[in-house]
Amino acid sequence: MVYQSQQNLISKMVNAFSFAFKNMSQVLKKQIMNELPHIGELIRRELRRQGRSNMWLSEQIACNPRTVSKIFKKQYIDTCQLWQISKALGYDFFKIYSELL
Repeated sequence: MVYQSQQNLISKMVNAFSFAFKNMSQVLKKQIMNELPHIGELIRRELRRQGRSNMWLSEQIACNPRTVSKIFKKQYIDTCQLWQISKALGYDFFKIYSELL
């Protein structure tokens, strides 16, 4: 009987730690995401600074102009796509992330 109650206590403790760890990891993930730059907005700004259009960028990276508009709304994008955009604009967007390390 004592053994069973110890097992129940251990089980409850494990569940409590698991719940706390899961919540902590979700909080940390949100904090990290809030610290990362909104890459889509940075791409949009650089494109406008250079006086280029969505159509121009879409031709450079072989996609639909609507896709370019969608990229502007994304906080993070695929590295291959970011490389293509960096190359097209002649701007190293990866440097932004490197400086945060």
